[in-house]
Amino acid sequence: MTEGTAEVRRLLERTGPRLWRVCAALVDADSAEELAARAYYLAIRSGSAGADAALSWLAGIARQVCAEERARRGSGHRAAETGRHPATLLRGALAEAVDRLAVEPREALLLTAVAGLSVTEAALACGCSAEVLRGRVAHARTALADDLGIGTASRRDGAADDMRAC
Repeated sequence: MTEGTAEVRRLLERTGPRLWRVCAALVDADSAEELAARAYYLAIRSGSAGADAALSWLAGIARQVCAEERARRGSGHRAAETGRHPATLLRGALAEAVDRLAVEPREALLLTAVAGLSVTEAALACGCSAEVLRGRVAHARTALADDLGIGTASRRDGAADDMRAC
């Protein structure tokens, strides 16, 4: 095994499951493996993807790959599950509400809450400061609560105050 192959193997072992979660959160689980592979390909092709490459750097590449995939698909809308069971209806309503979020708050929320990146890692992937990312997450949470009709006025006011403080 060459040194380059060993470096790539270490990179995949270290970051593979988390990068897959990033892609699954930003597009869908069915496409995550292909999108993560595309992100790794771009990282390796750039020549900067050693075993010490940061997950946030790879997530930034995956974020771009996923944005291109959403644009290629057209509306960027994930298929919502339908059915009569209340939990299924809630999942569909939540997926639709997330899809209605502006791109930056949606990505910030999905990278932290779904893909499990830290605020610092997600901020680096999005190319912003941790404070800006926290504001985007707060905005996304408030917008989701409003859209779904589940937030109280006092909670929304408090979240808006928190967001203005960032």
